Amino acid sequence: MVERLDFVGIGGLAGDLVIQMDELPGHDAKYFVPPGQKVAGGFIANGTVAAARLGMQTGYVGWVGDDGDGHWLAQTFLDEGITRNNLGMIYDLDLDTPINIVMLDRQGNRAIVIPSSPLYMQSLNQDQLALVSRAKVAYSYPRDVQWVDQLAEATRTGGGMLALDCEATYGLSRQDFDYIAAQADTLFVSDAIMTEWGYKALKDIPATGWVIQTVGSRGAYGYDRKNDKDVFQPAFEVDVVDTTGAGDCFHTAVLYGKIKGWPLEQAMRFASAAAALSVQQMGARGGLPRLDEVMQFLEEHA
Repeated sequence: MVERLDFVGIGGLAGDLVIQMDELPGHDAKYFVPPGQKVAGGFIANGTVAAARLGMQTGYVGWVGDDGDGHWLAQTFLDEGITRNNLGMIYDLDLDTPINIVMLDRQGNRAIVIPSSPLYMQSLNQDQLALVSRAKVAYSYPRDVQWVDQLAEATRTGGGMLALDCEATYGLSRQDFDYIAAQADTLFVSDAIMTEWGYKALKDIPATGWVIQTVGSRGAYGYDRKNDKDVFQPAFEVDVVDTTGAGDCFHTAVLYGKIKGWPLEQAMRFASAAAALSVQQMGARGGLPRLDEVMQFLEEHA
């Protein structure tokens, strides 16, 4: 019998060069800064590591260069307890592993530079789709219509749910995005999505289940279509070191709640606690919490 996985992340992997600065760059300026720190990143990959730390049976599908950085990034999944059998990684001999630049100021604000890479546009092979089909929740992003169709088919073949992180429009039309949204059981959207396509409310987005919009330090809004219910979850107040990866952590923790069968409001409160813990450490993955840490935080903030 094929092992069922709770969570499989697909795509969205890179290294991050983290640079700490007194203030974020302005126009025509030069800054002398301490040496940068290279850490593992990529928004879907961060969410996948968050799932492993929360105790979910986790897998990952992605692409890297067949270079030192690529093998390092693959090893970070193994270090989190994700087995080689559940790691659908492809190593490309001809391409370099992408590295993002993450700039942080003293207040924890950030700016991220993401160079384009052909590795972000690779096709899913049958072994990778088979891994996706084992997921209770498959977590990715709306790269294009064909990509989402493949993920939706693989996920539902295995009886799972598809969750999409829509942090940008990815050059999609409103028509294509509405089509993609309808394939998703859970959809995470940004201000850019709401503004670009003129959605007045989360319920206007045609996802089949939950639609959630994070609004930074204010918290997050959610809509449960099945119960026609709106939810607002304020962010917990904590000392912020680095917000990189906080949204990724929040999304995964929401999906943890969905797998457990929690109502949306419970899942969002749990996710807000997880994100509050994540921002108190440096790096996108540095503060990703364990399940017991989230539960303790919630007890302390009951």
